[in-house]
Amino acid sequence: MLGGDFPWGWAAIRPTVASIGGTLFDVERVEVLKGPQGTLFGEGSQGGTVRYIYNAPNPSKVDYRINAGYSTLDHSGDEGYRIDGMVNVPLPDNFAVRP
Repeated sequence: MLGGDFPWGWAAIRPTVASIGGTLFDVERVEVLKGPQGTLFGEGSQGGTVRYIYNAPNPSKVDYRINAGYSTLDHSGDEGYRIDGMVNVPLPDNFAVRP
C-alpha cells in the first residue's frame, strides 16, 4: 500500500513530467525505454531512458511559437517566470533552421 500511513506518497516515487524535463514545448513525442539501455545511451541509462523527440524543421513555411508563464509560491512569496520560443525559417534548396 502506498500513501496512507507511510511518510511518503505515490508522488514521491512517481516523478511528474515537469520534474524530469520541464515543459514539453515544441516536442513531437516522448519515448520511454525500459532499461537497461547502456549499449545505446551510455552507462547512466541502466534504469531506462526518456527521450524527447523535438519537431523537425519544415522547409516549406515560416512558423513561430511563444509560450510564456508566470508562477508564485503561496508560502514563500517567490515569483517565477518562463518564456519558451521557437522559430522555423526555411532556406533555399529545401533546407530549414529551427533554433
